[in-house]
Amino acid sequence: MELLQTVCVVTQQKQTVGDGDRLQLAMRTALADVQLICSRLGLTCRKVEYSHLEYGSTKALQDFFNSDVAIVDMTIKAQRLTLLHQMKVRTSMGLLGNVALLWHSGAEDTESVRSMLSESDRLVAYTVAAASPTGSVGTGPSGRRHCIVLPDGAGGGGGRLYGRLKRLVKEQRRSALARRQAAYLAEVRAALNQRMRPGELRARLAGMRERLDDPDLLSTEVLLTTLLAYRKAQDYSGMVTLIEHVGEQYNSSEGVQYYYAFALNRRNLPGDRQRALQVASAALEAADRPVPSLLALLGRIYKDLFTDSDCQDKETLSLSLHWYRQAFQAQPNEFSGINLATMLLAAGEGESQELQHVAMVINGMLGRRGSVETLTDYWLVASFFEVSVLTENYPKACQAAACMHRLEPPLWHLRLTLDKVALIHRFRQPKPTRLFTFWLDYFREMAADSPSLDDEAEEESLVELEAAPTAEFLALLAETESDEWPVRVLVRRGWLSVHGVSESIEVATESSSDVDAKSGGQFRLNLSEDQVRQVCLAQRHRRAAFVFTLCDDLRLLFSNRPARSAFYAAVAAHLPGVARGAEPGLRSGGFEPVLNFDYELTPSGQRRELGRGSFGIVYSAIELKRQMKIAVKEISEDRVPHVQALHEEIRLQSRLHHRNIVGLLGSVSEAGVVKIFMEQVPGGSLTALIKRVGALREDTTAHYSHQILQGLHYLHENRIVHRRHQVGQYPC
Repeated sequence: MELLQTVCVVTQQKQTVGDGDRLQLAMRTALADVQLICSRLGLTCRKVEYSHLEYGSTKALQDFFNSDVAIVDMTIKAQRLTLLHQMKVRTSMGLLGNVALLWHSGAEDTESVRSMLSESDRLVAYTVAAASPTGSVGTGPSGRRHCIVLPDGAGGGGGRLYGRLKRLVKEQRRSALARRQAAYLAEVRAALNQRMRPGELRARLAGMRERLDDPDLLSTEVLLTTLLAYRKAQDYSGMVTLIEHVGEQYNSSEGVQYYYAFALNRRNLPGDRQRALQVASAALEAADRPVPSLLALLGRIYKDLFTDSDCQDKETLSLSLHWYRQAFQAQPNEFSGINLATMLLAAGEGESQELQHVAMVINGMLGRRGSVETLTDYWLVASFFEVSVLTENYPKACQAAACMHRLEPPLWHLRLTLDKVALIHRFRQPKPTRLFTFWLDYFREMAADSPSLDDEAEEESLVELEAAPTAEFLALLAETESDEWPVRVLVRRGWLSVHGVSESIEVATESSSDVDAKSGGQFRLNLSEDQVRQVCLAQRHRRAAFVFTLCDDLRLLFSNRPARSAFYAAVAAHLPGVARGAEPGLRSGGFEPVLNFDYELTPSGQRRELGRGSFGIVYSAIELKRQMKIAVKEISEDRVPHVQALHEEIRLQSRLHHRNIVGLLGSVSEAGVVKIFMEQVPGGSLTALIKRVGALREDTTAHYSHQILQGLHYLHENRIVHRRHQVGQYPC
């Protein structure tokens, strides 16, 4: 659809009733005015025959509803109900550019039509100009017959219909443009707010790019918002091309010039950075005041030129220091401050009063923003991390690093932060702790990941990777979404070890099976092969893996997807039974996973409940293949931290089969609900029995206790601990 289309409903059928000739003359004259306006304003005017609109022709309806402005002549009374209905449909669709024309046959008729229109519709009553005193009909400047507008009583006087319609069409044009721009901006902002990989966002923006070829859609706000989206997608060539395409009308603005220089610097093709310096310098000269963002950008470009020279070009170092100093003086903030401090360090002024002052100002600003754990802006947390590294406060740096990881930043954010830290370490010999070294290595591995790695490539790597005799991996042991413990994972023949990283302990290398309690990250977990039940890769998190053990279930977050694949390959090589999911000691047998079933219904048609618990509801059902009664426990996925881990645990325990244990038959997730299939045991729980009959006799208590102990003994034989012993958990 073109940016502004006008549709005009016309009637070709000749009217023979009443003032048929005068009516036809008036409508033809009004249509001629509409066509002349569209021609002079460069708009598309499509004519829709009323009979086609009344019949519901697809082409007629498309033209009517896809146009920005609909001009409808409601002079013929028999057509009014149909036209009013179609206009109200347009209004309900948010298409407010509706103009109703009416040949004035009387004040009562005009007011009747006005009362039927929506508030947003515009009514213009007109008549054909009367004959001149010489006997000729009134004509316009072009010599043709014209219509005049009657006063509407609301400030709208007379005059030619052409002039009134022209003003209305221009007004509707502005409204249509505003709606189009608002719709486009909403689409771009939605893409910005969604969690998409850069490649996905680039594809989305490429599909929207052609719409910006229409100059009427462009505005400074539209252009700047689109550039923000391109920046998030890391499509710097797209930014440069777009700015160069829109021309001087928009790219001369200060904000656009900033992004132009920024994109040139980041694209870094031959000559780009020199061009970026020219653009940023020209924009700064044209500004009537110091612009901190442009000053900092000039500092950034010279800093990149300095690092490109392997930190040997003293001139670019001096210029970078100059512009960062100017930016910090114009508007002190964390971002220009940390860069100024870094360049001071590179210039050999690591002990200068200026550096101490800048660090103090940055710390003060960060302190006013609150605790680092409460910050949600990655760049603020990264500034906290960088200034802690600069001042060699490594415990604070580790605290910030954990917060940075929880924010899940884009990889290019992380790479910029690591570049700054590398520059700091180049000019100040670091004395980091083990924990800081862990975080730095972990982030470097994350930044080295390729976002284009897909599932197929990972499956190939699982087969092709060959594990070393001893493989070591950096990971985070995730107990909850906010509690993540830095660990080193070692895989060797017959052993899987998870050792905490802290400021005071060494990484253990001796094989053992002891488990120490976690305390401040200091723990060792060394598991032999028969203590590990299964290792599997998470489906919903591309860096996570689950380790199911006899003592605890672990969720490990690796630095990137290849590291996770290498870990799994090492497990497959050194603990083959674990990688296959075959658990030593578990008895064979059990049931197939249950998927095909029907709920049992009450006479009223409701699902029959067997019980309710703190986590979910248990329903009675029939498994259709074996025609056996089963119990289905339904739990909302919102109440399950890791759904895949629950399914894996159920799959493992479904192999257990004992007369004193309620068997698990399988599980499935449907529509956000986890359904766990179990054997249905007749009768109620021990709790219900005690409530019904009171205290049990000694021989009855012994009978039930013996059965409970038999079931527990079977679990212990298979190295499984029952953690929730409650009377209500035991059916009878």
